[in-house]
Amino acid sequence: MSIRLTPLGRMVVPVLVLVGLIGLNGWLSATMGRGPWLDVDKVFHLAIGIVVSWVFYYLLRQKHDAVPHYGFFGAGMMLGASGWFPLVSQGLLFSALPDWDITLFGIGSHRNPAFHSALIPFFLVIGLLHYRGMRDFAIGLSVGVCSHLLVDLCQSASSHPDWYRPNFYPIVRGMYGPFAVLWMLGNALIAAGLAYGAAGRQPALVRMEREGFE
Repeated sequence: MSIRLTPLGRMVVPVLVLVGLIGLNGWLSATMGRGPWLDVDKVFHLAIGIVVSWVFYYLLRQKHDAVPHYGFFGAGMMLGASGWFPLVSQGLLFSALPDWDITLFGIGSHRNPAFHSALIPFFLVIGLLHYRGMRDFAIGLSVGVCSHLLVDLCQSASSHPDWYRPNFYPIVRGMYGPFAVLWMLGNALIAAGLAYGAAGRQPALVRMEREGFE
C-alpha cells in the first residue's frame, strides 16, 4: 500500500520530522552527551542537513527536470552539515566545513565569519560551475552549510534567550546581538539561494557539456 501526500503534506512532513529531531537531539545530548566516538551534535546536524536537502530537492523538482547527482550532492552536503564521519569528534574531515576553524586555528577562533558564512560555498560554486560532478558537490556543500548555520543559530538563540541585546553573546566571532543573528540567517539564505540558482542552471549547462562547450 502506497501513501500519497498532497503538496501541502509534502511540506508539512519535513517540518514535523525537524521538530521531532530537535526534541530527540535534546534528549540524546542530556543522556549520552558527547564523546570521542559519538558526537550527538554532529549526528543532529547531519539529520537536519538531510531534511533540508529533501526540501531542496522537492522545491527544485517543481520547476526543473535535471537535478544534482545524489552521490556528489550528498558528499558535499555531509561535508557542509556535519563532516564526512559524523560519529567521530576529532579531525578536519570529521568536522563540518563551518567548524574547520577549530581544527585550523583553535577553539578561540570558533564561529569565524569566514567559515560561518556563504563565502567558501560561493567561490566553490562559481569556480566549479562548469564541471558537472564537482558542481553538484559544491551545490550540496552550499545546502549543507545552510543547514549548519540554521542549526547553530537556533541552538545559540535557544541557549541564550537574551541574544537580542546589542552587546550580548558573540554568536559569530566579533559580532554581537541582532547583527550576529542577521549574519547567520542572511548567509544561510545566501547559501540556499546560491545552491538553488546553480542547480536551476543544470539543464542549460548539461546541454552545453553535451555539445562540447564545457
